Amino acid sequence: MVRFLSHPRASLLDTLSSAGEPDSTIPLPETADLVQCDEAQCDDLVAYIGTVSSVLGVAPIKAKQACYLPRHMRFGEERGPLIGQTSVPGLWVAAGHTCWGIQNGPATGYLMAELLLEGKAKSADIGKLDPKKFKV
Repeated sequence: MVRFLSHPRASLLDTLSSAGEPDSTIPLPETADLVQCDEAQCDDLVAYIGTVSSVLGVAPIKAKQACYLPRHMRFGEERGPLIGQTSVPGLWVAAGHTCWGIQNGPATGYLMAELLLEGKAKSADIGKLDPKKFKV
């Protein structure tokens, strides 16, 4: 699944970040440098932003890019992220947050630290997110 994003950078404090709808029609390429950006979806997003703000509607576009949205899918349904130890010894995972990964990253990092350093998550009940429940 591709999600169209423009991530803000610390050096570009005047940059607006926006994200469009996922596109499940573009297959996952071998490497990240081969990710395709759908110009039509980008143009639609720019046009929509212009309806919200006439200033932003005519602002210069610094970048158009796409990235793959990590999701945890089971039997055709989207599930929550996977956080914890897998069935492979020594392999831990914290992924599948979809578009909420940036927002939930700090809490996920904290939970992973608890799991790795203290042996269990203490700050939240993450039993439903256990990778082993999904045979991962």
